[in-house]
Amino acid sequence: MYSPYPIKLESVLNEFSNEEQFTLLKVIALDKNDTTRVLTPSFLIKVLKINNRELNQRMEKLLTLGIVDMVYGKYVITRFGKEVSNTLIMIEDAIKNLSTTESLNIMDP
Repeated sequence: MYSPYPIKLESVLNEFSNEEQFTLLKVIALDKNDTTRVLTPSFLIKVLKINNRELNQRMEKLLTLGIVDMVYGKYVITRFGKEVSNTLIMIEDAIKNLSTTESLNIMDP
């Protein structure tokens, strides 16, 4: 399901400024490596330790932005969602690397 209206950069960035939303995206995006997991609502509720209402609120935003879709009762990441998650993970890694580099620079005389 893709968004029926143009997606704005601000909407995507705003959505993932929330750490819980970014964690949800990573759980869904990284699922492709684990064939034993099925991304049903009950699975996500258990993994994320949230209730049904919270999951519905979070997923509604991702569905509206066209980042995830529901197929046969389970959530799947869309092509757009893969691009967004890869980009956000790259930014996260860059920040981690910057923090490490900065701490090493502080220690140098």
